[in-house]
Amino acid sequence: MQRIPYPDPASLPEDIRERLAGSPPNVSRMLPGLSPGVYRGFTAFSGALFNGSDLSPQLREIAILRVGYLSNASYEVFQHEAYARHVGLSEAQIDAIKAGGEAAALLGPDGAAVLAFSALPWPRPAAPDASPVELRTPAIVRRESSVDLPGRTSSEDALRLVRHSLSGAGLQGAEVAKLASDADQHTPRATELFAVTLELLPALDATEDLRLAGTVCGRLEAVAPLLAMAAAAQQARESSRPAVALSLADPHWRMAAVLRPAPAPAAQPASA
Repeated sequence: MQRIPYPDPASLPEDIRERLAGSPPNVSRMLPGLSPGVYRGFTAFSGALFNGSDLSPQLREIAILRVGYLSNASYEVFQHEAYARHVGLSEAQIDAIKAGGEAAALLGPDGAAVLAFSALPWPRPAAPDASPVELRTPAIVRRESSVDLPGRTSSEDALRLVRHSLSGAGLQGAEVAKLASDADQHTPRATELFAVTLELLPALDATEDLRLAGTVCGRLEAVAPLLAMAAAAQQARESSRPAVALSLADPHWRMAAVLRPAPAPAAQPASA
């Protein structure tokens, strides 16, 4: 039972009575009684979200449901599970939105990316006194052959990239505290990933210091390098030490970058 009473439709302005004709959601029936102005603003916002967003209906519902599940918003989830079915999401995909993790593969690359960016509380807001993070120019190279072709996976390109990134940042591998990658542990990309960590970053703990977005979200395609850099930036901010972003998701292209807390600004001389 609702805690806020529904208004008498006869008491509402004519334009709102027309909008409420039919069977609107309960929240739409309740809001006009609190404030017709708030109701008009809310419906303008929701109308733009549903009809003017660049997200497809399926991606929109993935984002809304994921936030709803993580926030324990039972009313929102009840309403939008129905919307999700209406726009073509299957029961298995709705279950995957709730479960997250490896189940995100059922949502496809774009859906998995939306799921990752909708998850709360990631990325966590920086503390008010947190230092900004500095990004060194990423190093990029193209593999001669696809990593997905049968045969032995070469790690030379990934190793060369990370060496170049560390050298450009003036760092030794022992100074790196964290690594974020869009790879996972169950594909040929894992060969490249673990070659980098074993040879160049051996001090990193596989459980504590590696953040593997591919394991959580599946293949993210064009979004993957951005997610790797965002995760590495968060790691650098949290640890106050350098982190490496390593993108291996594409069959050919490889990217590596160093992110670290920016140096404190020089103190200004006191004025005379």
